[in-house]
Amino acid sequence: MEERQTLLIVAVVGIIGIIGMTIFSNMINGTISDYSENFAGEAVRKFSGPSGSGTNCTDTDGGKNYFVSGKVFGANENMTYEYRDDCSNTGKNVKEYFCRKDGTFDMVNYKCSRVCVNGACIRS
Repeated sequence: MEERQTLLIVAVVGIIGIIGMTIFSNMINGTISDYSENFAGEAVRKFSGPSGSGTNCTDTDGGKNYFVSGKVFGANENMTYEYRDDCSNTGKNVKEYFCRKDGTFDMVNYKCSRVCVNGACIRS
């Protein structure tokens, strides 16, 4: 019985370690998003795209344009990326990607007044 308890404890500690390493890795790579909503209904971004020397970014809809679907794309010394504006699961918010002045990109989660379709809010 004691051997079984020891094995169970080792397994639990191992699983917790794997989960911790995964979360840490995602935080370093910028894939964990954390939002807080401001008064306008726009989420304040906590997500940043790749940064570093040689970073560039292009936004096909010209920036924070919630009513036009677009994408950001670019590259730095480590990777290339492309993210398309997208609607949330509920169809009420748009995930709007945009380029920052420093050549990296960010994303805001904007609450549409009506509905989001194909990565853009539909005007009322």
